[in-house]
Amino acid sequence: MESLPHLVHHLADLLVRRSLDDDEAQTLRRELEKLIEQVEAIDPQSLEERKARFVSRMATSGDDVTDQAMFESFPESPFSGSQNALAPIDIQLRRDGDDVVADVVAGPAYEGAPGRAHGGFVAAVFDDVIGAVQRFLPINGFTRTLTVEYLRPFPLENAAEVRARLVDQDDTTFELTSEATFEGRIVARAHAVFTTLTNKEFADRAIPRHLEPEG
Repeated sequence: MESLPHLVHHLADLLVRRSLDDDEAQTLRRELEKLIEQVEAIDPQSLEERKARFVSRMATSGDDVTDQAMFESFPESPFSGSQNALAPIDIQLRRDGDDVVADVVAGPAYEGAPGRAHGGFVAAVFDDVIGAVQRFLPINGFTRTLTVEYLRPFPLENAAEVRARLVDQDDTTFELTSEATFEGRIVARAHAVFTTLTNKEFADRAIPRHLEPEG
């Protein structure tokens, strides 16, 4: 049985490739408006609750994830989270030693030119998978720069493997690289520089200053 976020994403995948007539669109719109009203009636999580959930996943040692085990960086991630309807239905993160590996099927909602994934989606997936490497490092950080090189079409409805690892670090930054492969060939690669933070600093800065409560 598909999860609720996956069902919502599945609907997006279906709609992007269908042309509805006015009656079909109006019928579907009415049903969706009812569902939206039901969800809006449920109290949302507070900023502090979202922070706690995020930090509990990201600012950890990663000892709870054994080699070759599947894991989530954080459930709300827009590109790999099981609780986010924007995340592709077919994406799984796996620990492979000190590397993080993701099998990614972009799906119709993220199509750019026909038959290939949009470049913005590819960049975001790189950022997400590279960021997940922090689960297994004694440090944390936020992305400072991300450079992506597009070499070949990133597949849309077949799985590409995205692999990321730490390559260098100093007192203020750490660097990571990643590549996406399909049918044995690299289709894109990325290099990222992160600002180095301790787990405490990471937790303290999880909420942007302009959103912090006054006082």
